[in-house]
Amino acid sequence: MKYVQRKRPAFFFYTIALKKQLLNKRASIGITAANLFNQCVNQRIISYGSNFSQSNMRNIPLRSFGIILSFKFGKLQLKKEDSNIPQIPAID
Repeated sequence: MKYVQRKRPAFFFYTIALKKQLLNKRASIGITAANLFNQCVNQRIISYGSNFSQSNMRNIPLRSFGIILSFKFGKLQLKKEDSNIPQIPAID
């Protein structure tokens, strides 16, 4: 009987975003960055058994930057909900 053992790598990914509203909240500009401090995510996979050992290294490029621009056209009208609709009671 032959057994194979494997160690899988952990994966850590993060995103940072900043947004500033302009023109009485009708426009906004923002920037975003993903995996800002590392160019690649490095993953090492190790497999081994009774008569072999294997090591693989994967470099996954995950760094990105972006600019977000948005503008609202027209007016949004919100209607008040009908008070005759039964509400689901809250569980305390």
